[in-house]
Amino acid sequence: MLLDIQTFLANDRLVLSWFNGSNSVFLDGWMSALTSGFTWVALYASLFYLVVKNNETMKQIMLVVGCALACVALADIMADVIVKPLVERWRPSNDPIFKYDVAVVDGCRGSSYGFFSAHAANTFSLALFFCMVVRSRVLSVALVLWSLIN
Repeated sequence: MLLDIQTFLANDRLVLSWFNGSNSVFLDGWMSALTSGFTWVALYASLFYLVVKNNETMKQIMLVVGCALACVALADIMADVIVKPLVERWRPSNDPIFKYDVAVVDGCRGSSYGFFSAHAANTFSLALFFCMVVRSRVLSVALVLWSLIN
């Protein structure tokens, strides 16, 4: 059974309405905090500590940090520079038809297009990089869960 684009978009809006309709100040604050880069400074510092602890020279440390930054930059470029302008799928909070049905936190509507999430791509690229470099099951599970939360 094939799903046409209109059915897909209708289902997408239905799911968004279900998640967006809570009107919970707690959930709004919680989601805002979880997706803030500042919230995760301790995680970034811990990852940096892990890199410093497991590499002997400054050259090695800078290589790992540089590669991690390159992963994030490539994911961000892929999302914001290549895919979003090509696909032009409205972010629900900016969709001319749907935007007034979407409750936004602190008036933040984001950029015009939202497919795919650069925020999610950045966190997943960083998580995947460290999963491959460190090869620890516990760290891998924690980083993937962090990415899924984002």
